Amino acid sequence: MTFGVFAQEELDYKERLYLTFALRADDNSAFGANFNYVTYPKVSASWVLGEEPFFKVPFVSSLRLRAAYGETGQQPDAFASLRTYAPVTGGNGAGAVTPVSPGNPDLAPERGKELEVGLDGTLLHEKIASTSPSMRRKTVGGLFPRNVAPSTGFRERRWSIRPGFRTAARSADPGLPDQSSGFRMGHHVHRIAHWNRS
Repeated sequence: MTFGVFAQEELDYKERLYLTFALRADDNSAFGANFNYVTYPKVSASWVLGEEPFFKVPFVSSLRLRAAYGETGQQPDAFASLRTYAPVTGGNGAGAVTPVSPGNPDLAPERGKELEVGLDGTLLHEKIASTSPSMRRKTVGGLFPRNVAPSTGFRERRWSIRPGFRTAARSADPGLPDQSSGFRMGHHVHRIAHWNRS
């Protein structure tokens, strides 16, 4: 079960500069007993350069610079933070239990942090539209199961442990067929920065 609160504020100045602030707080029954709640902030800004008096580029119809940062979360599986056992048949057919997971009272959600910066515009009297965002995403406290020492009596514990650029252009003239072309570049780096065990 999840209990969450969300608040957002949007501002604009002369229809040229736009700002958005948001915050979400979640508490989930799957979190460890020692973990209270998590907050996910979001902020974004957009500047319509094409509307500024100083911007005078003949072949550029409109131009907008934007940036955004936000965080998201993935809750652990239900009961992942709890010590669990499974029923088995013991000697002489008697009922018994066997250890399954030792649990983790400090288990926290997986967090994703993403930053995006982009430049959007139209050219040649809005006949061509182009967008060029650059993105970077980082995952903190990813949730992964792992085996534990057999001497504990349990099978596994749950451990908690991408940048790119793309651009594209398309026809924006309603009298022309919608055609698009572009290219994409990117690289991915995976690095374990923190273990969140269950």
